[in-house]
Amino acid sequence: MKKLLILLFILVLPNFLYSQNEITITGYIFNKENIPISDVNVWVVKTNIGTVSKKNGYFNISFNKNTSTILKFSHLNYKPLLINIDTIIDILHLRIHLEKSVNKIDEITISASNLPKIKNDFQILDYNFINDTLIILSKDIYNKSYKIVLIKNEIDTITKFILPSRYKLTNIFLDCFNNVNVIGKDSVFLLQFKNNKILILFSFDKHLFMSTIGRFIFETTKYIIVKQQVSKYFVKYLAYNKNDKTLINVININELPKERESYQYIQWLKKNGFKGDITARLRFEKEIMNPPSNQPLIKLKDSIYFMEYSRNQIEIFNDNLQKIETIDAKYNFDKEWKPIFITDYFQKKIYTIYESSVFRVANINLRTGEINYKKEIPVLFPINPQINNGYFYCIKYNHIHNKKELFRIKLNFNE
Repeated sequence: MKKLLILLFILVLPNFLYSQNEITITGYIFNKENIPISDVNVWVVKTNIGTVSKKNGYFNISFNKNTSTILKFSHLNYKPLLINIDTIIDILHLRIHLEKSVNKIDEITISASNLPKIKNDFQILDYNFINDTLIILSKDIYNKSYKIVLIKNEIDTITKFILPSRYKLTNIFLDCFNNVNVIGKDSVFLLQFKNNKILILFSFDKHLFMSTIGRFIFETTKYIIVKQQVSKYFVKYLAYNKNDKTLINVININELPKERESYQYIQWLKKNGFKGDITARLRFEKEIMNPPSNQPLIKLKDSIYFMEYSRNQIEIFNDNLQKIETIDAKYNFDKEWKPIFITDYFQKKIYTIYESSVFRVANINLRTGEINYKKEIPVLFPINPQINNGYFYCIKYNHIHNKKELFRIKLNFNE
């Protein structure tokens, strides 16, 4: 948690503090009893400029006058508050009072028991892993409440946690510090697991979170790796030095020529009298004919792998981001190969996907770039496929019960 808050300050705020044409707002935040409120999210609406109130309720935020003029104050236990700011002034001091939220989160703790089946009135929304612990997010079909379940060693249910429908949860996000976050419509909730209980430790504005912490891929001893999506066809991997606070460029993935090719083809169609839906045709060209590639940066143990299949290579770096080896990538020669990579962090392996009439998963040999073996998965259209400790997981649709369920199968390649 400490790392998370520090990074919000050292990575987000310095990038948006301007020496000219800026407004600085300070103040204190209290409840109706004039008691200071800490950990209140304060941010400029429609930007990723934000801060958090201190223990005494104090906050300080600066931003360029050309950005949004609305400040939003939010806290898990209080109703959000919007304030319009007059940007004629340069410095403003505020005294904010927040109203207690009427609804409270119910917390339920259940002692360990055998792994239960998800009842028919719940359907799976998402899942993830922390080592050998499975985290499941499900939704009650009838009252729309949400349930978070922790399952240890695939046998014991450690605890369950119920959240009301107003949070509108969608998925689980595991950040680069191994923190478990649950994504909602407008907010992100940081969870803490303590003494067989699930607690909401902190809440973030969703836009602020995804534009900062959501971009962090992983950390090494010295660096935090950040993914900057300049556009769908131009991606940068940057490294933030935790010691001297500098940001260096590690890898650029520039596929803008593919995007230009799509636009050039559309211009050719126009000149030749194309009468169809030009917008739909452009979308088809960009998403089907010339889609951006998925070339991830993956950290396993002390090695970092850049899956640069567009050049038929796997580049290998050490923990200090020094390139130590480049090997030929041969896993992508099969026409049925799909540009999807699944990492088993527990067993330190990388898998990829082959799909035609059947869905198959294959292990990539990280010494030769070849495929060791392929395993057929008996699921049509698997959702969110993951691999953990040698087991393949995915969400599949149950047509009988008309809901989504979690599927698992052991990757026994000796069969």
